[in-house]
Amino acid sequence: MKQDLKDNLRKLNRRYAKVIVVTLRILLGATFIFSGFVKGIDLWGFIFKMEEYLSVMDIVLPRSVSLTLCMTVATVEFLCGLLLLLGSYRRVVPVIMGLMMAVMLPLSGWLFFASPIEDCGCFGDAVALSNGATFFKNILITAGVAYLIKYNKYVRRKVYHDELQWLVWMGGLVYMTFLSLTCYNVQPMIDFRPFPEGSKILRETTDDDAEVTFIYTNGSVTQEFTADNLPQDSSWTFVERKDGTGKANTAELAIFDGDEEVAEDVIANEGQQMLFVVPEMNRVDLSYTYFVNELYRLCNENGIDFIALLAADHEGIEWWKDYSMANYECFSAEDTQLKSLVRGKMSLVYLEDGIIKWKRTISSLVERGDWQEGKYGADFPNHMVTDLSTRFWRLTGWFLGWLVFVGLIEAVLRFILSKKEINKKS
Repeated sequence: MKQDLKDNLRKLNRRYAKVIVVTLRILLGATFIFSGFVKGIDLWGFIFKMEEYLSVMDIVLPRSVSLTLCMTVATVEFLCGLLLLLGSYRRVVPVIMGLMMAVMLPLSGWLFFASPIEDCGCFGDAVALSNGATFFKNILITAGVAYLIKYNKYVRRKVYHDELQWLVWMGGLVYMTFLSLTCYNVQPMIDFRPFPEGSKILRETTDDDAEVTFIYTNGSVTQEFTADNLPQDSSWTFVERKDGTGKANTAELAIFDGDEEVAEDVIANEGQQMLFVVPEMNRVDLSYTYFVNELYRLCNENGIDFIALLAADHEGIEWWKDYSMANYECFSAEDTQLKSLVRGKMSLVYLEDGIIKWKRTISSLVERGDWQEGKYGADFPNHMVTDLSTRFWRLTGWFLGWLVFVGLIEAVLRFILSKKEINKKS
């Protein structure tokens, strides 16, 4: 009697274990795929977040090292989620995920209790989670991964045969590599930031905007100022602006000419405008100054307004003008806002009637194109770039097509093996 009861309980546990394992494969697989994808689609954002973590710990790494680490983490997360979802490498994948959570869980616990950083950046700019929500999420994920480490190997359901699994992760590796490098060298193919293509940099003016205030800090003191009473002392640093409702306005740039806020004066609401944006003055590449100056000349000849937005104070702007021989107007803005506007060391933003038409890094435009020959006139900015969304869907289509192709190979192998089994029995 007792033995029968034990056997029944064992069968029941196995049955529920299979359901739990399949459920965890779907939930955790999708979570890791999404987490790795949003990091890879905006590799610059992940780098900035990692450097923010490291700065709190007083650690400074070369940008090339940060790039390698961030790209590796994003790719491993994506591949682990993909392979878990497909039931591949049932023993290895949960262990790798467990090692990752052994780092992420204590880190999120530190963020929750110490709060050195407001947003963990787990899902990039796509989903912002509080430190408490992140810590609770990681507890659940760690518990799920621990369960899979023990039971995942016993559930043999999978999409691809063991001999074809390597084709899956190789395809995922190539996909994430091309995706990440394209988004790093050009711009994110999918933009989750406050200034996506098709949006206006300046909001429409309403009655609620009459009492716009500006938040500044000089270290230990944070204070609000009105537009007519901005601090003149250089020790004050701009943080954010608030609209008439008292809410922080993160979706609008604050642009300064000295101590005067001039965004509404320098951003053109009508006509064409090219913004040359430098979010990190300490990383500028002076070899691109000739290209920028020639672009300014071309814009000037075709009646296109051209200004520069630099993350620099008055001295930094004067240094840039001297070394780059810039004849265009230069204004200052906070580096955090410029990093939200564009990715890359030096980038361009093209506006039509105040609406962002495209954003690209300078390095992706330096190759000579027919737009530089002047044959398009004032329409040449629309011939400078190709559509990033089309490139994204083409790349994603190739990856999904590869998975389907491997699936067809799987179907053929299963058919051949079944035929052999039938022949053996006959």
